[in-house]
Amino acid sequence: MSAYVGTTHSFADRLLRLRPVEAWLSPSYEIAEDDEALVRETFEALFHAVENGTLALELEGAEAAARADEVRLPRPFCDALEAGLRAEFHETEWKICYGLDSLVEGFIRRRDVPPADVPPVPFDATAFRAVSDEFVALAAPVRRGSLGADWIAKTAAALRRLRGCDDPVQVSREIRRQLVAAPKKEATRKHTFTGDNKAWEVWKTYRDRLRDDLRAPSRTHRHGVKRR
Repeated sequence: MSAYVGTTHSFADRLLRLRPVEAWLSPSYEIAEDDEALVRETFEALFHAVENGTLALELEGAEAAARADEVRLPRPFCDALEAGLRAEFHETEWKICYGLDSLVEGFIRRRDVPPADVPPVPFDATAFRAVSDEFVALAAPVRRGSLGADWIAKTAAALRRLRGCDDPVQVSREIRRQLVAAPKKEATRKHTFTGDNKAWEVWKTYRDRLRDDLRAPSRTHRHGVKRR
């Protein structure tokens, strides 16, 4: 009597080679020690399929094939990119900006645990207008003349333009563009706002309370940024 002794992975490999068709595998499959090439190949195949309108064909036979109609036309995909969603991972000295390729990587590395199929979060135009109105009201007394005050005035003008907009893509794109230009967290009343107390108080309110609410539409429609 004999028994097989080996790792969990080698045992799984033996089972798969006995029943490759049932596991949706090629009988000649190979084990990849490093999955980076697989992630890249999968991402590029899906990316090009969406751009070319051939995603349903690419997913034929897979469980995800039923979802291909959601991006039958490239518009939703392009909308996401226009709203600020990155296509590819990007790392800087201070932060990691995840992209669609990171999402594909997560699906591949956690393929044994299917993600929850939840509906997308709707754009809350009412909440966006409320926080926009609050910022605009706070900014009304502020006069241009410093780096910080100029940013406040420009942001208030952008929010006034967007108040009647119900298109989450446009709102996310323009809000993101404006907030990226905000003074850094090291901003000071003396230098960034040249001693302007009114502008400084608006900035502190934005920094401490309003920033996350103004970012909400953008966070709803794009993949987040995770700081180290």
